[in-house]
Amino acid sequence: MAYIIEEVNTEMLSASAALQAIAKLLPDLASDVSNAINTPYASYAKTNYSVPTEEERREIRPMISAISLMMADMQAISDTLVSFYKMSLQARKSYLRLVSPVGRIPPELLSKIFIRSARKAKSLLPPPEARIPYIRHHKKAKISPTGYLNVAKVCRRWRDVALSTPRLWTRLEIAPIDRDMWKSQTLLTSFPLPVEPLIRAMGLPTFLTLDLRGTSLIQDTKVDYLPVNPACNSVRAIDIVRSCCTLSILELFQWLSQFGNLTHLLLDNIGIDVRSEVGFDQEWPPAGLPSLFFDRLTHLHVRTDMIYQVEEFCSTRTWGNLRSLTLDMYDGSEVWCTILEVIFDHLPNLVELWIAEDAVEEGGVGHWDSTHITSTKMRVFSLTVDRQYLPDEGYAMDPLFGSLNLPALTDLVVTCPLEGDVEFLRGFLIRSRCQLSSLTFTDVPDQDLTDAESSLIHQAGTGLGEEFHIQCVTYTRTLKEARVFREAKNSWYGVGAR
Repeated sequence: MAYIIEEVNTEMLSASAALQAIAKLLPDLASDVSNAINTPYASYAKTNYSVPTEEERREIRPMISAISLMMADMQAISDTLVSFYKMSLQARKSYLRLVSPVGRIPPELLSKIFIRSARKAKSLLPPPEARIPYIRHHKKAKISPTGYLNVAKVCRRWRDVALSTPRLWTRLEIAPIDRDMWKSQTLLTSFPLPVEPLIRAMGLPTFLTLDLRGTSLIQDTKVDYLPVNPACNSVRAIDIVRSCCTLSILELFQWLSQFGNLTHLLLDNIGIDVRSEVGFDQEWPPAGLPSLFFDRLTHLHVRTDMIYQVEEFCSTRTWGNLRSLTLDMYDGSEVWCTILEVIFDHLPNLVELWIAEDAVEEGGVGHWDSTHITSTKMRVFSLTVDRQYLPDEGYAMDPLFGSLNLPALTDLVVTCPLEGDVEFLRGFLIRSRCQLSSLTFTDVPDQDLTDAESSLIHQAGTGLGEEFHIQCVTYTRTLKEARVFREAKNSWYGVGAR
């Protein structure tokens, strides 16, 4: 090896000496070229002057030919030198990699770097009308159609490290794209499943985001439901995003039925009008639908503008295992008392309830005055509304809180009331006899956040905190800034119910 290295060094020195010799010739070459092109006619070449005699034209034509030949020679030399330069540049990069500290990074540290760098730099946020941020607000790795991450394609060592890092494959986003989604449709039964990435997770809890905005899926009428797939046993949560084309939850069940351990589900703009799907006079769930799928669910997040669908969906069965429910309702949606009655009647073990709506409708279906809802399990309750509706007496939050009795409640999140009027909260706390650990006011105006001393809501919140011994009373611009919200949503992907 030493002999070979010595021979290579000799060749490099020889090549370097040749290049230096060429460099020494360049000044003389520049002088010769300058003398060759600076003929007596050079001063006229930059003007509109044209030689008047044939004799002068015969003298100039050989000069043009000579300059053209010199240019051809210089171009050939230049191309050769550029080629040599590119070869040298590539060789230099290759040799630098041999001595680079990156190559000496231990596999366990390289693995941690991959977990961070392979994740998307920018997370997908919900459309402007959504008030509850997606639970998938954290970053996650986006696999290519072949099921690989970019870091696994750099070199063999990086690929080996990536494939032996299970945590790198536990946050996966699938975003199929049809070339013409309006003309071609994909059967749900033939929809690709990232089996290889799931295997690489080595049994760790895995979470999928299914972005269907670029594809069109239809139900396979020749097949009922896909059987439970052992390769999917590690999948605990799936976020499904759909912004165009109609797709119902019953159709999606044909694909979701293969996930035997799924406990967390997010449905964004997925139709959940199950009664109209099977017929109002038919039994639900329909025959053949794997009911164990519903029994396993502990966390459900629904974003929809069809509030009536939520009531129908929840009333179809008793959701005994469901612990956390998030309802993000937009586009003029309003909650009436019958919806809350259905939720508490059919979700008896609910621990968390997050509701975002435009307003509480006092004159909707049923009457708040005759509604009495009690839950001894509810520990976290959040109600955020659009403050522009609060001046209207018919859309106040008072009737809703007047119907609730939540003695086990520990964390309460509510939209900042107008003029700091918290009497409805005082009545609720007295009636429930709960011991709050935290009270959070959201949608607090900037003026109230910057000038706490003169803020009516700060004064009212402080009064409530002292009267009911609330440890933490906070004020935020948005729900996303609320500590209790961040903790609850971070636990979503930790598969940890409160």
